[in-house]
Amino acid sequence: MYLLKRSLPDCFWGYRESEGEEPVARILRQLWSDQSGQDIAEYAVMLAVILVIVVGTIKLIGSNANNVFSQVASSLPQ
Repeated sequence: MYLLKRSLPDCFWGYRESEGEEPVARILRQLWSDQSGQDIAEYAVMLAVILVIVVGTIKLIGSNANNVFSQVASSLPQ
């Protein structure tokens, strides 16, 4: 990491040595305040909830439909 840090300019890393702040702390602070990816995360959570509801509904309807068809088939004369 030392060689990589020394081979690239400080502006690449997003800080200057003289600023006095640790690079990791600065990056974490910037990531925490950045809200550009927040919408994507909210859409992903919403999609996951909708998928769970749809899969649960299909399983419930599927098993109930199977029971109904079995009862109808057993009640028909052969």
